[in-house]
Amino acid sequence: PYWSCLGVDPEQQEVKGEIYDWFYTLVADGQIVPYLQIQLANRNFYLGPIDGVYSADFTKAVLNYKAGLGMEVNGDVDLGLFSAVLTRQVPAAPADPYSVPPTPVDIDIRYAAGSKQALKPSEQFQLLIQPERDAHLYCYFEDENGAVQRFFPNRFVPDSLVKHDQPLRLPGSLPFKLYASNSGKTERLACFSSSKNVLSGLPGDIKGIDFEELQVSSLENVETAFAQLVGPNLGGEYFEIRVE
Repeated sequence: PYWSCLGVDPEQQEVKGEIYDWFYTLVADGQIVPYLQIQLANRNFYLGPIDGVYSADFTKAVLNYKAGLGMEVNGDVDLGLFSAVLTRQVPAAPADPYSVPPTPVDIDIRYAAGSKQALKPSEQFQLLIQPERDAHLYCYFEDENGAVQRFFPNRFVPDSLVKHDQPLRLPGSLPFKLYASNSGKTERLACFSSSKNVLSGLPGDIKGIDFEELQVSSLENVETAFAQLVGPNLGGEYFEIRVE
């Protein structure tokens, strides 16, 4: 929130009024649960989908978060929880909020149209990305000049969780497009997997802003950062976009 950047005391009545209005606007629009799912996922309290469903996993995340702050421990999505998310220091996340498989998750990346081996110059394409089991995925593209950008998760799909039985199709119906190199050079992309949401823990030059060039020299630099954060449970797959 802007007041944290300006050093304004969140206990000021004007700030409390804004928080109150923001909370009840989200409630009225039916967006309070997905908003808090995103916030608790970024804090490693919630590992489920960002779907607006008041599930058992989401309830457990709320209970853990409130307990970590010393609040009354209940599953209510209330103004107190919303205010705490915006104004209070993030509590330490539980070591194991859910039962998570401790081994790396393999990823299958292929063209959605079939078994194509190469594309025509500037040809538009779709990808199908499927983890061997449910996992959080982070996908990066490296163009013919070595520029790297993150294209998943993104502003259109902020949830990094991809289910095995619901493969990720990109761009799918999202408002961006993927094209093969116009010059005929081979380009690359890579997706890395984790059993929990780790985006908020990445260095700024690796997290970056979706669809914008990162200050790294290769996909291997990105992989190194993920390996340092995730450790031996990191999974991943590289994919070449070849032009014939």
